Amino acid sequence: MNIQEQLDKADQSISAGDYPAALDLYNNIVSNSPECDEAWLMLGSLYGESGDLEKAIAHVEKAISINPDDSYAYLVLGQIKNSIGDQEAANASFKKAIECDQENTDAICTLASLCQDQGKVPEAIRLYEKAVALDDSLINAWAMLGPLHFQENNLASAEECFEKTLSFESADPHTLLGYCGFLNSINHSAEVLNLLETVPDEIKEKSEVLFQLSTAYSNEGLNAKALDCINKAIETDSQEKYILNKASILQVTGEYEDAFELLKPYIESDSPNATAVIILSKFCKSVDLENECHQLLERLITDQNLSPYVRDTVLKSLEWLRKL
Repeated sequence: MNIQEQLDKADQSISAGDYPAALDLYNNIVSNSPECDEAWLMLGSLYGESGDLEKAIAHVEKAISINPDDSYAYLVLGQIKNSIGDQEAANASFKKAIECDQENTDAICTLASLCQDQGKVPEAIRLYEKAVALDDSLINAWAMLGPLHFQENNLASAEECFEKTLSFESADPHTLLGYCGFLNSINHSAEVLNLLETVPDEIKEKSEVLFQLSTAYSNEGLNAKALDCINKAIETDSQEKYILNKASILQVTGEYEDAFELLKPYIESDSPNATAVIILSKFCKSVDLENECHQLLERLITDQNLSPYVRDTVLKSLEWLRKL
């Protein structure tokens, strides 16, 4: 067999799930034809998947030394480097992959994801937008762009990206719920109720759906329904945002002491929760905590980790409190 026939046979072994056979074939190729960068690269990928990362890196780097313009090889190397926590090296590899091929959307999206993990949200947005400009069908990139634009308070762009994602038949329920969260935040809660009417009954009992329904009902002034939904959600999953949602409903209905009891753990912690403080600001005067709330809001303003959307809400709360 010539080299191409051996490569094809190794590929067939991978497709059949016979990785040991594929390893033998690729190793045979590099033994007899050490200039075959494709075989070195595939060996690196296979060793990476098996967890032998030292061998994986060595084999991928060998492939790159033979073919230094292979965009895919740099992508694979970046993925391996990222898996061992070397984000700096991963970042450099992904950038090199894009340098070799400006239209490598896999590399662009992978670098965007790394930037997102590092809190570099504007850069992540720029990269995802570059990817969808090259390939409009990249649903995962669109799905990332909606929440990221929302986080940056780019509301019109967020809405456009959520709607684009939902236009794909393969869009999953998480995307729908993310869009509902966005709509609730801009007080388009009637749309949320209409959207969630379309989901199957068994899905409506999921805690995250109940949370979005609760928020929508509360925004629409249907507080009894809102409280019923969030209580059901908390029964199965007492995560922070559900507790804070209940506190928000209770402050709307004037049950300030109960609301404050729910908020206390999040306000009295070493790092006060911004959402909890914002909720407290709406009724702090009624529980004689106006000064404490003012101090908490002032403290939050100095938090460099706040997203632009949350920071804007904190500033509005502080401005409102100063006018009381």
